[in-house]
Formats: sequence, C-alpha cells, structure tokens
Amino acid sequence: MRLTPFALALLATSLAAHASEPITLSQAMADPDWIGPPVEAGWWRWDGKAAQYTLKRSGASIRDAWQVGLDGGAAARLEGAARADLDDASAVLDLAGGRSAFIRNGDVFVRDLRHGALVQLTRGNSAAARLQWSRDGALAWRSGAEWLRWDGRGIQQAALLRSEDAPGTPLEPDDLRDRQLRLVATLQEDRARRDAARVQADAWRQADPTRAPAPVYLGKDVDIVDSALSPDGRWLLVATTAKGADAGTAGKMPKYVTESGYEEFEDVRTR
Repeated sequence: MRLTPFALALLATSLAAHASEPITLSQAMADPDWIGPPVEAGWWRWDGKAAQYTLKRSGASIRDAWQVGLDGGAAARLEGAARADLDDASAVLDLAGGRSAFIRNGDVFVRDLRHGALVQLTRGNSAAARLQWSRDGALAWRSGAEWLRWDGRGIQQAALLRSEDAPGTPLEPDDLRDRQLRLVATLQEDRARRDAARVQADAWRQADPTRAPAPVYLGKDVDIVDSALSPDGRWLLVATTAKGADAGTAGKMPKYVTESGYEEFEDVRTR
C-alpha cells in the first residue's frame, strides 16, 4: 500500500509526538496492559468467512474469544452459547479435506466442512491429546495412557499402556513363599486354578472380535512419558524412563509481595 505525502507527514508527526513522551518508571513497572494485548492464537472459522482469535482481557487474566469477518467490520467478542461453536487453532484435516478435528477444553470435536455440522465425541475430565487422522479415515487420540479410535460409528479402545508387570509374570524368588507352595497342596491348587483361569480369559479375549485389545504391560520398573500411534494404527511408539529416576531439582524463586504477607516460592527451571 502506497501512502500519500499527507499521510506520511501525519504518520511522522504522530511518531515524533510519541517519541517525545518519555516513559516514566511507574508506567514501565505497571501492568503491561497499557501497551495493548497481543493476539495469542488465531484460526479461520470453518467456512473461511471469518477469523477467530483469543485476546487477553484488559485488567484481568481472562482470555476471550473474538471474531472478525472478512469484510473488515468491527471485531466481536464471542460470549455464551456462541462459544460452543468455536473451532480451535489445533484443528487437523483428514486426508480428503472434508472434515476437521480439534480439541477444545480437553474434549474432541469433529467438524464437517461441507455444511459446518459439529459433532462432540468426548465429554469428560480426562483431557485428550495427540489428535490424528489415520489413512482409513478414522480419528485417533490419546487420553492418559489410553489410545482411542473413532471410525464414524463409535469410539473404541485402540491401545492401553500400563507400567506394571503382566499377569502371570514369574515372581522374584522368595524362600518362604516357595516353601509354602511346595509343602501346602491347597495353595498349589489355588495357584494352578488362578493361572488356568487367566490363560482361558486371555484365549477368549483373543478369539472375540467384540473385545478391546489386551493392555500392553511395560513392566513395573518404568514410568510412561509419552506415546504415539502410527498412522495405520498398527504400531505404538512409547517413551519411558526408569521408575524413580532423578529428574533434577526445580529451582525456587522467592516472591516477596504476596497475599499471605509471607515470603513464598515459585518453581522455575529444573537444574
């Protein structure tokens, strides 16, 4: 855009006026709201006819959702029921480009981009993460140690990770326990029956297509850090650490101006 000489002169005058006004110490140390809040996240509305974004409310820590149309009209803050139709900056498209999926307030939503219909897939206190479309058009995401999959008809468990030993894992040697099992026949029979019932239950699970897959046991000596499901849903990549591993010590930054009147500490980077 080319500015006219008058506009350039007006801009130069305005900049000079602001430059001549020194910033006082009290203003520099004040709440930065006087500078003006920046847009923190922005995305297109599903139909591409408006942009939506979040903005910090002046004088508060609340982040409001705003919308501005392509016609350049005034931006409007979205309130009440209008927030239920919001998309999100984290939206991902399926391979065909006809649907978008996103996580809002920890729940999973799918938007049909042909007519804008919005479907909520989850509603709970366990936040979803790692949202991804698979090559067959299904949607997968992680919820805690569990991976879930939606194929357009229903939600099924794709995988469940557990940082514990699998049932039936041989126990560590113990002289007293081994002696009890060797000398008391009823204890031997009880254990044999438990093992037989577990083996039968596993066989029934594997033969029954209506059952969820068995949990994946990684052993009791690890903690699960993260996991990622492959696009075809056949493989699962898991990152673990040794249980009880030293993760370092978080630094403590003192805070002297507090509501309690006492010195408090805030955790900072791990050392």
